[in-house]
Amino acid sequence: MPLLSCLTRTCAAAMVVGSLFAQPLSAHAASLSVMSDLPALVQTLMPSVVNVTSRSLVPVPTSSMNASTTPGPNSGLTPAQRAKTELGSGFVIDPEGYIVTNNHVIDGAFDVSVTFQDGSQAHAEVLATTKIGDIALLKVSVNRKLPAVKFADSTKLKVGDPVVAIGNPLGFGGSVTTGIVSALNRDVMLSPFDDFIQTDAALNHGNSGGPLFNLNGEVIGVNTALYNPTGGGSIGIGLAIPAYCVQFVVGQLRQYGIVRAGELGLHVQNVTADIAYAVGLQQSERVSTALGGSGLGVIVSQVVQEGPADAAGIHEGDVLLSVGDQPIGDIRGYARLVAVRPMGEEVAVKLWRKGKIVEVRPTVREWLTAEQTDRAALARSTSPRKMTMDLGLQLAALTPDVRSARNISDEIQGVLVTDVRPNSVAGDRGLEDGDVIVKVMDKPVRTPADILGSVKGMFDEKDSMVLLLVRNDAGLRWLALPIDPAMEMSAKN
Repeated sequence: MPLLSCLTRTCAAAMVVGSLFAQPLSAHAASLSVMSDLPALVQTLMPSVVNVTSRSLVPVPTSSMNASTTPGPNSGLTPAQRAKTELGSGFVIDPEGYIVTNNHVIDGAFDVSVTFQDGSQAHAEVLATTKIGDIALLKVSVNRKLPAVKFADSTKLKVGDPVVAIGNPLGFGGSVTTGIVSALNRDVMLSPFDDFIQTDAALNHGNSGGPLFNLNGEVIGVNTALYNPTGGGSIGIGLAIPAYCVQFVVGQLRQYGIVRAGELGLHVQNVTADIAYAVGLQQSERVSTALGGSGLGVIVSQVVQEGPADAAGIHEGDVLLSVGDQPIGDIRGYARLVAVRPMGEEVAVKLWRKGKIVEVRPTVREWLTAEQTDRAALARSTSPRKMTMDLGLQLAALTPDVRSARNISDEIQGVLVTDVRPNSVAGDRGLEDGDVIVKVMDKPVRTPADILGSVKGMFDEKDSMVLLLVRNDAGLRWLALPIDPAMEMSAKN
């Protein structure tokens, strides 16, 4: 049962799609800033909003809520080649005929057309598209200049700000709904960069690709998805891609034809309260100053060899606090801050390392698809030599016998977790049989005794939290485990 769906609308007939991302004439729009002027504002915006219709060939009938097969004219097609008509929305961003919509509106289409407010239609060429950003750039050739939208600074949005959506819901082109910004920075796991605007303005299938305006008539976002537990229409939870993201993606598509996002060659994870305590972050006023009072940053779980971060001297266990002058709140915030940086340029990164704030200047490179880590070598086995630890773990050194029994590559270094006691501290924090502990704090470990010794040393120093770098099927991650003051350390073969 789908909970989150795109806003495209499939039509069985040749219905015209309503799509908009229109923008007002800026001087006039600026004066229309109260709800009493909404009718005049809408009339100003309508000409820059378009309906988008796309046709594609799909396998026989799909059960997708966003698609249905088109009957009649396609009856001569083989069952594997039925045509689907998709309806969505779009908006003009350049008087020369450049139009923005969602990628999922035109994905796989062999024919795309747009319909303007006056009823005129034009064939649209798909210039470029990106699935991660869910943005497509179209171009139409008409014998006139088109009214284009203006973008707002969406980073200044506040929860409660009034908004206006214009689009083609359910094929009813030029429909207008109003509401407010219900929430910001929503993560719905559609991409590594999710930062959706949530609105209660009614959005339905067919609103995809359409604009979300402020009361100055400026685009603050592109309507993209809706949430509904029953898979139906609007229940007041709609999602829009923020304008700053759209502008970056469109700029990349126009310049390169693809999105060239930046990266530093790092794998990071969010800093939890336990991790912050373990590395001494929460006790430092200097960190609060560096972060501008926002977030705890991200902790480095893996540095890609010979990557920009490696060259700049960033280490596993470093906590990244800011990129440029912008504080890092979480993984998605970090990814967005780096993604928009120009390739080949240095960027100032502040980080927390062993109680001090350090600044490094890695050079941004183009984001490369990471290779999937082969974790099949960590299949479970019942025969390794074991050591026990009162954190609730059974551990084994990666001896040749253990590697052979578990098919573990020689490239993997650390200590194997062979069992986790139910309801133990380790189990509660997510350690599992088959995990490999790579480091305790910043010290690599090779034997269970290394782990026991490091933890005992921290216990003797009155530390109450230990940080482990752990490898599993998902890659490397940091786990913070509390040290029980009454714990007794023991080991046995």
